Amino acid sequence: MRRRFADCLVQAAEEGELSSALDADETADFILSAWQGTLMQMKVAKSTQPYEVFDSLVFQRFLNPKGRTVESLN
Repeated sequence: MRRRFADCLVQAAEEGELSSALDADETADFILSAWQGTLMQMKVAKSTQPYEVFDSLVFQRFLNPKGRTVESLN
């Protein structure tokens, strides 16, 4: 799974959608580890708040350097 995710990150960097300064393998490891931690925190806290933080940081900031919104992609 990590390899597929890293391949997607490489493709995004090649298309200019993601900074080429990010190492795809390290970034994939980090995001997957953060996701696993998010899942554990959600179970323990019985809350979606850990997911909201993960989504905000990873998808809206870290992997979205151009600040695009879902609405602008439609």
